[in-house]
Amino acid sequence: MHTNTQEKAQSPFHQGEQLVQQRFGVRDKMERFGRQVIRDYMPEQHQDFYAQLPFIFVGHADKNGWPWHRYYLIKLT
Repeated sequence: MHTNTQEKAQSPFHQGEQLVQQRFGVRDKMERFGRQVIRDYMPEQHQDFYAQLPFIFVGHADKNGWPWHRYYLIKLT
């Protein structure tokens, strides 16, 4: 569990997200919103739901910084 000091010290957004928010002029608004709805854990009902989905999305930036994404269908038994 986080203490209030830890929660105040760490944003739920990484540096890249913060830069985009700042460029669009919504940094403070998104920080307030994010602290209300973004958690560092997933409730059990969400874990159960996502475990039933037959697909997964994967994304990252390649060595040149270009975004890459793919989705995979998963055969459930």
